[in-house]
Amino acid sequence: MIALSASLMLSSVLQTRWALPVSIRARQDVPVENSQPLGYEVRGHLYTGPRYQAFVIRKGETLEMIAVGQEGGCRIRFRKQEYDVSSCPWLEGFSDHWTDIFEVVAKKE
Repeated sequence: MIALSASLMLSSVLQTRWALPVSIRARQDVPVENSQPLGYEVRGHLYTGPRYQAFVIRKGETLEMIAVGQEGGCRIRFRKQEYDVSSCPWLEGFSDHWTDIFEVVAKKE
């Protein structure tokens, strides 16, 4: 119970560091897939879930992070569509923010 409370407080603190929406530019083509192959994440790919069709964010295109989710996930908007992404490496808590793949254009701390 205490661990759950601490986790929720930490999640809340991390969420408040971002002034949403946040613009994020792709520095290379990024496949967005609806499932993780073999159950693990491939660096440079984003994963949504089975209800979405796969697509590619092309180098130079911008997405918006519109909400911070749980356990490193977030909600993004791209081409007027919204997607739940299971792992958003630009968020706090990741040891590799994929800065070679994503550029956070504007964020507030």
